[in-house]
Amino acid sequence: MKRKRVLLGLLAATVVVAAGGAWFWYRERSRSVGPEILRTAAVTIETIPLTIVSSGNVSVQRQFTAAFSTSGTVESVDVETGDRVGRGDRLASLDRDAAEDALRQAEIAVTQAELNLERAQKPADEGQIRLAELSAQESIAAMAAAKASEEAARTQAALDQGRAQDFAEQATDAEAGVLDTLERFGLPEAYAAGATAARMEAEGNVGITQLRSEQAIQRAQSTWQSAYERYQQASRTLSSLQEGPDADQIRSLELALDLARIGVDQAEANLAALDLESPVDGTVAAVTVQVGDAVMAGRPVITILDDSAFFVDVAVDEIDIGGIAEGQAVEISLDAYPDVALEGVVETISLLAGNTSGINVYPVRVRLLTPDLVAVRDGMTANATIVTGETASVLAVPTWAVRTDASSGTYYTYRVAGETVERVEVSVGTSTETWVEIVAGLDETATVALVAEGRSLFDFRPSQTP
Repeated sequence: MKRKRVLLGLLAATVVVAAGGAWFWYRERSRSVGPEILRTAAVTIETIPLTIVSSGNVSVQRQFTAAFSTSGTVESVDVETGDRVGRGDRLASLDRDAAEDALRQAEIAVTQAELNLERAQKPADEGQIRLAELSAQESIAAMAAAKASEEAARTQAALDQGRAQDFAEQATDAEAGVLDTLERFGLPEAYAAGATAARMEAEGNVGITQLRSEQAIQRAQSTWQSAYERYQQASRTLSSLQEGPDADQIRSLELALDLARIGVDQAEANLAALDLESPVDGTVAAVTVQVGDAVMAGRPVITILDDSAFFVDVAVDEIDIGGIAEGQAVEISLDAYPDVALEGVVETISLLAGNTSGINVYPVRVRLLTPDLVAVRDGMTANATIVTGETASVLAVPTWAVRTDASSGTYYTYRVAGETVERVEVSVGTSTETWVEIVAGLDETATVALVAEGRSLFDFRPSQTP
C-alpha cells in the first residue's frame, strides 16, 4: 500500500512539472512570435470630406386623393393599382341614368322655351292656342305621373326598409339564439361566427337599402319638378297667346330661354361630375371602391401619386444646419437597396425649427437626381450624407486602424515596429466611414496594423500580493 502511494505521488509531480513546462513554453513562444497581424496600411495624406448624415423617408412630388363631387352608385372603375394615368384620364364613374334623363329634360325645356318665344313674337292663331293648352295638359299629366312615381317610390322604400330591418332583427335574434345555445352547452362563441356574419351583413343592408330608396325618391321628385316647371311655362305661354304678346311678355320669355339654357349647362356639369378624372399625371397608388358601391360626395376613393420627382425629407440638428445650403450634393442610400448610392441635391431648408427629444432640428428636403437606378417607392427609409466641405492634405489612416480604449476613452492604434507592433495613443480629427484624420501620435512614415486583440488562458494568472 505504501509503495502504491509513492507511485501516485510521483505521477502527480510529473503531471505538475509537465503542465508548468507547457505553460512556460507557450508564454515564451507567444513572446517570440508576437500578436497576430490581420492587415496593415501606410499613413497617407488624404483629403477627407466633411459630411452631415441624417435619415428620413422618401416622398413623392405630390399625393392626391380623388373623390366624387356628388353621391351615387359606382358604375365603372377604370384603373387598377400601379396603372399610369395622365391628367384628365377617367378613373371611375357613377351611374348616369338619372343625370342623362335630367339633361334630356333640360334640353327639351330649352326647345320649349325657344318655341314659346317664337310664338309670342308672332300673331297667335287657334292652332297655337290649342298647342299651348295641350302642353299644359301634358305637363299636368307628367306632374301627376311623377307624383305617383314618388308615392310608389316611398311605398316601395317603406317596404324595402321594413324588410331589411325585419331581416336584420331576425338575424340578430338568430345570433342571440345561437349564442344562448352555445352558452348552454358550454361551447365557444367562435361557433357563432356564421350567425354573427349574417347579422352584420343584414345590418349593413339596412343602410344600403335606405340610400337606394332615397335616390329613387329624389329621382321622382326631380321628375316632378321638371314637369311642374314645364306646366308653369305652358300656362304662361297660353296666357300670353290669349292676351296677345307685349314687350314685358317677350322679355320674360327671353329670360325663360336663358334660364332653360342654364339648366342645360347645369345638367351637363352634373353629368360630367359623374366621371372621376385624374387631377395630375402619375401612378395609381390605391383604389378603395368597386362597381356597385354606394359612395358619398367628397369621400376619397382613389389615390394618385405625382411621381415626376422624388425627395428625401430629413431633419438636421441646429448645430449642423449652418453648414448646409441649397444646391449642395447629397449621397443617398435606401434601406431597401443598401448597396446602391443615389445622387441628390439639397432642394429646400425650412426656416422653422422642429423639436425632437428636446433638440431643435430643421427639416431639409433633398431631391433625388437618379431615382431610376432602383425602384424607388414613397415612404422608403433613406440615409442622406450631405457634403458640406473637406479637410485637405491631412495625415489619415483607415477607419479600421483606430480603436477606443473603453476605460479611458482615448484613441489608439498599432504601429508596425520591425517584426512586431506597438500600441500608440493618437489624437484624431475629422472622420468618415473610410478615413480618420490623425492630429498627433503618428507621422507620414508610419505603418499601422490591425491586430487580433485577445488573451490566452495562460495569461489569466492570479495576482500576487506582497
